[in-house]
Amino acid sequence: YPDPADYPAVVKGELRPRLGWIKVAQVCHAWRTAACADGQLWSTITSSLGMACSIRMLQLSRNYPLSLDVHLCYNGWALEDSAHASQDVLSKAEVDIQRLLRLQILCDADAGWVLNNMCKESAPQLTSLFAYVRGGRGTLADDVFAHDLPPLRELYIRNVSIPLALMSLSTIKRLSLICDSDWKL
Repeated sequence: YPDPADYPAVVKGELRPRLGWIKVAQVCHAWRTAACADGQLWSTITSSLGMACSIRMLQLSRNYPLSLDVHLCYNGWALEDSAHASQDVLSKAEVDIQRLLRLQILCDADAGWVLNNMCKESAPQLTSLFAYVRGGRGTLADDVFAHDLPPLRELYIRNVSIPLALMSLSTIKRLSLICDSDWKL
């Protein structure tokens, strides 16, 4: 769900994961083979379909730039297991982090700590960062992206404290900073 207006419903579990074109891989063997051979089809990875699927998408994406959607809320897993599994997707190989173009993290307050874990290493190609924490507050540490700030063009932050250095990026073209009414400083 690319529209930030959908994030609260995604986090609450009210919107089901979209399969989109992945349904094509279920038509027949020939279509599945063709779909699996095209790495670009698999370059958008989502944890909402489960970690096994996320890891397989990462493998099939080959060397294409990545878009990673991490959903850590009401997906039937123990939250901590889900959070560590999501971290595993990013840490499969450092080169994969180097391929990240877009990172979207949607989580409940209990998983807010995951933001820092997923934004520790340098991501030199990252152009979009979306972080939404529901029911509390998340924080990005001052050493976000290992002090090597990416050329972000799009930054959407909701209920997350961010370092001032991130705000000073001259590359940002779209900026959204939102705090819910129950958000406490």
